[in-house]
Amino acid sequence: MDIEQKKRLRPMAREKASEYQAALRKASDEGANVHQVSIDLMDVVQEFATGISDADREAFLELFYEELQALTNATLAEAAEIETKAIADAAGNANAATIIIVVVAVLLMIVFAAR
Repeated sequence: MDIEQKKRLRPMAREKASEYQAALRKASDEGANVHQVSIDLMDVVQEFATGISDADREAFLELFYEELQALTNATLAEAAEIETKAIADAAGNANAATIIIVVVAVLLMIVFAAR
């Protein structure tokens, strides 16, 4: 695949990959079986690719998979960031709970010692 072919086909591959990912997210949000939806979407992409010249079809599919991988990596990074924030929030909540318990324990000791 030459650079001119990449320049011509990448925007189309990027658009199709974005549509694919959006449809998968929608299916997931709706509780659908994302694996079956993924298979159906690949059929749609394959059908789209049949409308492209033989010379461009293989290059388009290669670029589509590259773009899909890039979107997948971005989604995984986003998920990792959310997970890291959730862990940090949980740790912060645990620390706050520990501080409250210690303060209450100290106050109870002072109250009982003052009697």
